[in-house]
Amino acid sequence: MKKYLISDHTERYTETGLSFEFLAEMTKVVESLRSAGYEPYDQLYGYVVHENELYITRSGGARDIVTKMDIRDIKIFLKHYKVYK
Repeated sequence: MKKYLISDHTERYTETGLSFEFLAEMTKVVESLRSAGYEPYDQLYGYVVHENELYITRSGGARDIVTKMDIRDIKIFLKHYKVYK
């Protein structure tokens, strides 16, 4: 799991084990997918299963954000929302 540092050098995680920074970036991705007319969780699931970045829109920089994320963190995110098993 990627660890993110806050400015005071303490690591902060949510109950899912994901950092607040990861969730903030994922919120941007979900909003970008939704505004482009896609079902965000279906698109993220397709990206994870097929490892194909074309499932993620370029709109709002979503594809750039997702491709920099650790795919294991995305799987944890999807499992939390009961999309990925």
